[in-house]
Amino acid sequence: MRVMGSAFVPAFVLAVFLAIAAGQGVRADTPGADWIPPDTIIAKLKSLDYTDIGEIEADDGHWTVDARKGDVTYDISIDPHTGVIMKIEPEDD
Repeated sequence: MRVMGSAFVPAFVLAVFLAIAAGQGVRADTPGADWIPPDTIIAKLKSLDYTDIGEIEADDGHWTVDARKGDVTYDISIDPHTGVIMKIEPEDD
């Protein structure tokens, strides 16, 4: 006996994939309840001699911010749970 039609399985798989992808998109750009607050990130950057600290934003599951050190502005990615700086790159002008 055939329970599911041949079109049901691909449609179901597609629906599950889209639901997962949509959920990750929301999660990636929305700070979680367990994320370190932006004020803590600002304090950490200041303690490392960064100035002109821009708006801290959630992006792809981490905090991102532009900040200046010396004569260079950097794009900085920070782990939202530990506060560890994951990536520092000079900003493209």
